[in-house]
Amino acid sequence: MTRIPLRDLKEALSNPAKYARSFQPGRDNGFPRPSKYGMLLFAIGEFHKTNDLQKAQKYLETAIIKNFKHVSDLSKYVTWLHLYAREFRALGNNCFKVRNNIAIPLPPKFSGMTVSRQAARIDLRPSGGYAVWVFVRNAPDWKEDPRMPLLQLAYSKRLGVGIDDVTVGTFDFVLTKHTSTQYSIIRINRVQRALWKLILSIQRKK
Repeated sequence: MTRIPLRDLKEALSNPAKYARSFQPGRDNGFPRPSKYGMLLFAIGEFHKTNDLQKAQKYLETAIIKNFKHVSDLSKYVTWLHLYAREFRALGNNCFKVRNNIAIPLPPKFSGMTVSRQAARIDLRPSGGYAVWVFVRNAPDWKEDPRMPLLQLAYSKRLGVGIDDVTVGTFDFVLTKHTSTQYSIIRINRVQRALWKLILSIQRKK
């Protein structure tokens, strides 16, 4: 199975020919080098699993101190964790999945390809429907990222609900806020067609 990382799509669709030429199957193994930011994301998972912010903070501090020599910026990640928890609670949503793997639906003719990654969090909204979140750092233009409408489509399929029952959005650790939107089926279809053309270009290269 040939995999295109979902996070690549913004770069890939901005210049499909260049991306297809440089594409190397298997170059992304899905296991990035450990980072303090990665430890923060695991601590957020701990927060949602236990609903205990202090336990999550302890997890974060222990993980960073154990894995990194330079920890002078530890307080930044602790602050991000607390701001995240505050903003999540203010939403009033019910989180039921974190770090959830998802593959974008593709036509049968692309059975040898997969476009996939993780969604950071899936919520049930008090008003009904689902909210899908990606975590970012200082990305105010995230609504132009082609992976977002594709995530809306993928989760509507997985959850067995309509497109209008799913919102997608980001929590930005620098801007310290959640922001979400919904894409029209016209926008989703346009991004889908661009993705299919990209896959065809990659297949022709083989």
